[in-house]
Amino acid sequence: QITIREFRSEDSDAINELEDHAVQKGFISAVSDWFAISTHHQRSYDAKALQYRSRCILVAEDASKGQIVGVIQCGVKEVYVDGTALKLGFVSNLRVHDSVQKSGLGTKLCLELEARCKLLGCQRLLLSVNGDNLRARRLFGKLGYVLASHRTMIPSLLTSVSPGPVIQGATLEEVRGPEAVKALRRALGRKDLSFVDLGELVDAEFFLGTFVMRKGESTAVCSLWDSSRLKSFHLTGKMWVLMRKPWFRAAGLAGLGSAAAAWAYKIVQLALRRDAPASLLMHLAAAAAISAAAAYVCKHVQFVLEREVKILRLVTPACSGPEGEALLKALFSAAKEIARNRFGAAALLINADALDPLTACFAKTPGKPPSDADGVWLAPVFLHKKLVPAEVVEVEEVEKASEPPSRLQPDNMFDPRDF
Repeated sequence: QITIREFRSEDSDAINELEDHAVQKGFISAVSDWFAISTHHQRSYDAKALQYRSRCILVAEDASKGQIVGVIQCGVKEVYVDGTALKLGFVSNLRVHDSVQKSGLGTKLCLELEARCKLLGCQRLLLSVNGDNLRARRLFGKLGYVLASHRTMIPSLLTSVSPGPVIQGATLEEVRGPEAVKALRRALGRKDLSFVDLGELVDAEFFLGTFVMRKGESTAVCSLWDSSRLKSFHLTGKMWVLMRKPWFRAAGLAGLGSAAAAWAYKIVQLALRRDAPASLLMHLAAAAAISAAAAYVCKHVQFVLEREVKILRLVTPACSGPEGEALLKALFSAAKEIARNRFGAAALLINADALDPLTACFAKTPGKPPSDADGVWLAPVFLHKKLVPAEVVEVEEVEKASEPPSRLQPDNMFDPRDF
């Protein structure tokens, strides 16, 4: 007997365990089984939802076993969409235990959450799903969700930060509190998904500051956000489990050692024979390349581990004026330096609409914008649907409220709490 009820604080440990048995699998299930990565919450499970002023968390409990087998949550906020303020619920963390997959529990959790969100006044629901998670996309499609935005993830490893472009006459200012709210309102206006009350972002625990670069009539703005203390990622796939076993690591080291010794012997033999200089040079070049690559990887891995895999997010990027994009590129370089040196970050991550032209300011080689016909798209996608308010009874109004929402504008704002 599975019942759906509201979350209680004592459920946190059980939900953390559920995360290990409800890994979101991609289109290659076998690969997912071997290299699965699950989420673990550094604080109580409801810490993410508590960032929102209004929220709903539901769990599914198997009473016969006293086990939590499903969970879903939603954070409610007031944002602009198409220039109009509305209440939006961001749905996240839908998990269903492997033992009850394909039983319809995921659908039941989603429908119950929708009913609760209507009572909270939500007019629209939004969620994020990995592009290759076809099972989840089919589920949400049946529930009426349509494409809102193709996302692109732009990571920057901060092992070394190259100096950015120098713009003569440009000034850099860091603002917080009311000044940050004013700067962000001027920069963001009523972009899709931007907050009606920007204090909801600026006053948050994980907000690190807004940075403004100006020159004449041109301005560039961005903010930094740190949610690394909220949750972490654990390696739970079969391969990671094997790699923790001493015998497996010993066998791997022995294998690598044997291969290296055999290769070194081959190189010595070629050097002694002196009749195959081209082959000797090829082997030496390959050995040098592999050694350099290994040193490069070790350097970056050590850097990331030393900083406890701390990842900051760059959010609210915007610019205006004739030199706005040039200023934003310079501001991006300054933000990386601040993230590395002041906040001790290992990496900086940007989540943006793949069609947003500003992504060219952050990506060295901007990718081809995706289309709806793109088969499997590995980056996340945002899906959304309208909710018909309970008070709407007129047929025409119900039909209008039930129409699928249009795609978000490419310059829509990403809320870092939604990750």
